[in-house]
Amino acid sequence: MNRPSPGSVVIALIAAVLVVGLAYKIADALKSDETRIREAVENVARYTREQDPGAVLECFDPEYHDAFGYTFPEVRRMANVLLRTSIGAAAEAEVLSIVKIDGDVAVVRVRAAGRLEFKEGKTLTLKDAGIRTNTFEVDLRRFKGTFRLTSLRPLEPREGADP
Repeated sequence: MNRPSPGSVVIALIAAVLVVGLAYKIADALKSDETRIREAVENVARYTREQDPGAVLECFDPEYHDAFGYTFPEVRRMANVLLRTSIGAAAEAEVLSIVKIDGDVAVVRVRAAGRLEFKEGKTLTLKDAGIRTNTFEVDLRRFKGTFRLTSLRPLEPREGADP
């Protein structure tokens, strides 16, 4: 039985990796704006759970500002301090509706909840931070094929909402 030469096996493996990589790039390029927007919102929660402030900050536009008066530099400081000092994190974010997509800008309604755990049993939730709702309107802007958060506004508190 003839065995392929080691060189031809290596070439076949490299070709397979290139084909898979190209297929991934094509699939990524074909994602809809709706999918990219949902991923952007969900990534904030995922990276918070992973306690990765760098990845969380990649989800925010450098021009970010919100209804609470925070800008990107303040969000960067808070993310670095809170996520690096917490010992556990729980976070969820769900796109409830896409209000509009207009070129490179989108507006969505989001339900979000989160909790950071610290030593000595201390926790921090949105409610502890004075946020009395779990629903927000979020503006996003396209950046290199993804969307980044540019602004956040709380919507009216909902009955039974437990941020």
